[in-house]
Amino acid sequence: MNNNINTLADLRTAAGIQLQDLAYLIGIDHGHLQKIEIGDRDPSVTVILLYHMLFKARLEDMFADLYANLHAQLFERSETLIAKLERKQSPKSIHRLESITKIVNSLDQDHYELVN
Repeated sequence: MNNNINTLADLRTAAGIQLQDLAYLIGIDHGHLQKIEIGDRDPSVTVILLYHMLFKARLEDMFADLYANLHAQLFERSETLIAKLERKQSPKSIHRLESITKIVNSLDQDHYELVN
C-alpha cells in the first residue's frame, strides 16, 4: 500500500484538515495516523473506510496500484479456474463454471470502466 499512502495525506490536506483533528475524528492517536500517512504502517480497514466516508474518495483511487494488482491477480486466477472447470464438464462443474464466468465478465467490465 505504500505506493498510494500519500493519497491519504493528500486527501486530508486538500480538505484543509490538520492531522490531529482527523486523528480525533477517526478515533486514533495522531502519531499513529502520521505513521499511516507516511507509509510506516498500513491503515486498518476502519481507517480506510473513514477516509472514504469523510473525503468521498473512491477506494480504487485511494489505492490505485494495489487495486490494479489485485484486479489482475483475481482475473488471472478466475481464468485458471474456468479452464480447470471446462476440462471436468460434470454437472456440478458446469454450474460452478457459469457462476465464475459471471464474475469474470464483471471483472472485465470493471477493468474497462477503470481504463476509460
